[in-house]
Amino acid sequence: QAQAQAQAQAQAQAQAQVRPAAAQKTDPPSGGPAVLAARVLVRTPFGAGYFSPDSLKCLENPASYSDDRLLARWKKMAESAADVSGCVDLVGMDGVLGSSGSARTEAGGKDGDAAAEGTGARGEASHAAADPRHSLPGAEGGDDKPPSRPGGAKRNGVLPVGSSMLRSPGLTGFLLSDPSLDVMEETLYPVLFEAEGRLAREGNPGVPRPFKMWEDQRYEVLDLRGRVMQFRNELYRQRRIRILNERSRISGRERAERVEGLLNEMKSDLASLKEHLQDELIELGIDQEKAEDLLGLYMKDPDSLSVEDEHSVIE
Repeated sequence: QAQAQAQAQAQAQAQAQVRPAAAQKTDPPSGGPAVLAARVLVRTPFGAGYFSPDSLKCLENPASYSDDRLLARWKKMAESAADVSGCVDLVGMDGVLGSSGSARTEAGGKDGDAAAEGTGARGEASHAAADPRHSLPGAEGGDDKPPSRPGGAKRNGVLPVGSSMLRSPGLTGFLLSDPSLDVMEETLYPVLFEAEGRLAREGNPGVPRPFKMWEDQRYEVLDLRGRVMQFRNELYRQRRIRILNERSRISGRERAERVEGLLNEMKSDLASLKEHLQDELIELGIDQEKAEDLLGLYMKDPDSLSVEDEHSVIE
């Protein structure tokens, strides 16, 4: 068995070496006529089939290129990129929120009608149809009504590339890579630092009328949200002040009760001391007049009152 396997491998190697030589011999000379077969046998992982040469396309794998061939390929790509410069690839950009192709297929059909409609040349996206906040109440007739979708389908849409509302000399939206820095600064400075109100105001001629209505509604919604936040902040401040006042009132009442208790204790102690003093004076035989005389002498000169004087006064 080992010898048979070795012989089979040797025959396969010999056939592999013979086939390129035979192919070189059968190749037509440069510039000479070539004969193509009517059908070509193609072997695939799932089977074999016969195809016409026109229906076949040879694909090259760049991973198998040599370094020189890759370098030449990259140089050509750089040269073509420099020649083309910046461009808006509307076909290559997705005109829906997110990158889910299933949602686009469900909304617009099999052929991608939703994406084509969402990325129109006029920039009339279906953002208002998807968001109820951007709906147009009272716009039953006229040109202000946004385009309706077939079948009443709704989806989230975005503006196509190049339709931004930045003011530029020529177009409503422009590529940031094309103009110079000076032109870009002159264009963006009034918008960022000198603009008043909202960008899509009524006096802006570069914005379509539906966008102006949507912008007015969005500005009104933002204004109402700001007022709600102000009222909430005011209510929150009042609530904090009320809580602080309630805490201060409770702590003040507790302190007042504590001070009142201490005052009552002091009054009771004073009354008990007076009673004890009265009992001691009665035991010593000192009446009210003698007590007043002792107190008067002590108040005049506390040091001059000696023990003998006290005994004499007591006697």
